[in-house]
Amino acid sequence: MRSFDDWFDELTNGNQIWAEQISMHHKPKTFEDCARKVYNAYLAADPAPFPPMQVARGYVGNVLGKVQPDKTCSKDWVTKALEKHEQDNKEEWIPLTGEERQKRLAEFKAMIDAAPMVNAMPPISKKQAIEEGGWIPKKADPYPTTSPGELYKKERHIAWIETCYDARTKEPLPGWMEESVFNLIFDEENYDEYFKLFNPKKL
Repeated sequence: MRSFDDWFDELTNGNQIWAEQISMHHKPKTFEDCARKVYNAYLAADPAPFPPMQVARGYVGNVLGKVQPDKTCSKDWVTKALEKHEQDNKEEWIPLTGEERQKRLAEFKAMIDAAPMVNAMPPISKKQAIEEGGWIPKKADPYPTTSPGELYKKERHIAWIETCYDARTKEPLPGWMEESVFNLIFDEENYDEYFKLFNPKKL
């Protein structure tokens, strides 16, 4: 008859990935107790059959799945064991002193001194920028303006709309006329302004 230790060793070591995943949220003692229940069930059979380990792992997984996960077990036992191993073998940090410390400080200072200095503030004036070899501020784009002639034509067009169309219905008024005819009348009424804008050389 196979002992529990031999059977449990084959159960876990035969498929370590399965053992790690199935017992991730349970303590090792809980996992072992569930496996022992399956082992004792095999022993109770007459004669005692020991099915293949693949079937046994399925039975153990079913039994373990009915057990409430251990709330205190936030990490699986494999992760805890690895962390403990790393902690035990972690080298103790010893601060540098004496000549070695001065050597490292000198190397760091040389690295800082060799780094180029960057001025985040722009030059105060264009002259200073040229003298220091820095950048020259970009010339601002001209502000868009309307010429007096364009303004006069626009006002004349608006006057034609207001004179010949109803402001509410947008329908032509009884005294409607072509815009070209209205322009002649408007220019005559505003002769002085029109003459100054379109005949500046004759002034």
